Amino acid sequence: MQSAALLMAIASPINAAEAGTVVGVQIEPRQIVINFDDVVEKASSFVLAGPDRIAIDVAGGSPGGSEQASGLVSSVRQGQLNPNTARIVFDLATPAIVTGGGFSANGKSLTLQISPA
Repeated sequence: MQSAALLMAIASPINAAEAGTVVGVQIEPRQIVINFDDVVEKASSFVLAGPDRIAIDVAGGSPGGSEQASGLVSSVRQGQLNPNTARIVFDLATPAIVTGGGFSANGKSLTLQISPA
């Protein structure tokens, strides 16, 4: 897991466009979908070990909405990292990595593909 965390610590930037609040998070067996009420500037993800978790920094975003953990994700937390950046943290039930991701065509949702490490 440490080598996977190190590889993913090199942030995976994903671009969209302006400012939005999280309105919901859906966790599926192999993907996480974060929905916003408007477009955001960009997002980056990284994996951390001890305890295992995936963090998403959303520039131009703010926390909000509800989330329910399932599958690889044991809990979800949101907060405002700084005035322009929301952070969403997914605590993992087992080690996992982000294998891909991107914004929807309208820029109002971000999907991350995840896989057990």
